[in-house]
Amino acid sequence: MNKNFWHTVKTKFIDFLIEIGPDIVYALASLIIGVFVIKISLRILKRALIKANVELSLKTFVESLSFFVLYGLNFFKWVHEGRKNVL
Repeated sequence: MNKNFWHTVKTKFIDFLIEIGPDIVYALASLIIGVFVIKISLRILKRALIKANVELSLKTFVESLSFFVLYGLNFFKWVHEGRKNVL
């Protein structure tokens, strides 16, 4: 393989990064902000369940269900944003 091939690959890769870079940064920022908001939401939910004197087994179930649903939605949102911006 000659130097011209590697130069072409390098140029195309850099062009790709320049084109897609802002979308990747946006998707990662969205993911990080989503995780932060989820953590705050789960803390609020936990406090509300404690104040409401909810039975321990129900409290654990609701916390676990909320955890998986919120993180699942955040992950799918992140994947959809990344896919939308790449395609």
